[in-house]
Amino acid sequence: MWKLRGFNRIVWWLNIPVSALLLGAYASLFVSPKTFYPFAFLGLAYPICLLLNTLFLLYWLVQFRIHAMLSLISILGGWPMLSRVIQVRPFSTEFSEKQAKAEHQLKFMTWNVRLFDLYNWSHNKETRKQIFDFLSKERPDVLAFQEFYASDDDHFVDVDSLKELLNLPYSQVHYTITLRKKNHWGLAIFSRYPIRNGGHVAFETRSNNACVYADVELPNRTVRVYNLHLQSIHFKKEDYDFIDSLKAEANVDRVASSRRILGRMKRGFQKRAQQVDLMSMHLASCPHPKILAGDFNDSPVSYTYERLSTGLKDAFLQSGTGLGQSYGGKFPSFRIDYILHDESLPSSGFTIYRNDLSDHYAQSCYFKVPGMSTKP
Repeated sequence: MWKLRGFNRIVWWLNIPVSALLLGAYASLFVSPKTFYPFAFLGLAYPICLLLNTLFLLYWLVQFRIHAMLSLISILGGWPMLSRVIQVRPFSTEFSEKQAKAEHQLKFMTWNVRLFDLYNWSHNKETRKQIFDFLSKERPDVLAFQEFYASDDDHFVDVDSLKELLNLPYSQVHYTITLRKKNHWGLAIFSRYPIRNGGHVAFETRSNNACVYADVELPNRTVRVYNLHLQSIHFKKEDYDFIDSLKAEANVDRVASSRRILGRMKRGFQKRAQQVDLMSMHLASCPHPKILAGDFNDSPVSYTYERLSTGLKDAFLQSGTGLGQSYGGKFPSFRIDYILHDESLPSSGFTIYRNDLSDHYAQSCYFKVPGMSTKP
């Protein structure tokens, strides 16, 4: 039964390492990149490893061979991981904003707005206005911005004008960079409800990565909102040019470019691991029910996600549908933005807004907060 010849023998010897790679992807959940970083790359490659094992499984099943068990066991060993990437709800009922208002639910939104298109990456001078129009239409009750930018100059936007525009009178803002005493980069939380306490978690890095938090006083309950922006890979123009060249089959030094990109990714994995360890300690000491949201810059099959989601629910898993893709840039096209929350704050109506106003897509969901029956 196990004896193989010819092409089947070759397929089997390819199947073995591919299954091992899938198991390595699962290991990325538990092994810190600071300890052994190659697993982090396998976690990122999880969809590819899963697809290849599925093809091997189908190949052996067609031949009614027991060799299908290798890929089958590998796939089933990490079956819960699949739900982190894609959600299928054939019998789900549509969630309406009218229903949420009737039930007095809290609308929460998170978005990496890429500095409100400060440098005109979109090549559209209307993008900034379109962002504000979109937010005014959606009317979140609590809004978390990553890659937030504000200026004291009249030609841009400042915190006070945003409060008025969005009808969100309370804010907690942390600037990681300030230049010329008037141009500010950082993170921000805006709220329709009072913010009684706030602060930030410093990551001891020169980059624009940090975490800001705010204790939002809702009717009959205080909820702590964490707005998180973890270490990015920091691809530069030449890296994106190389990615484009792969599609165009251009004449470039692919070995040197690949090494440079892999080096940046390795450093990103390791720095995120340090930041995640700091965040885990802060989350463990939180005295309130919490919402943890933002740009994690890592996939759902990663040490980052596994550590931060421990003890929390994922709004996408609770009520999302389809692929959870939250990044619209060239690489990586994965789910790297999240809304996590305590079990005592049930979520529903998870939505990803796939527009081209930023390289990230805004996300929102509704929270049913016990005792919440009125809006300010």
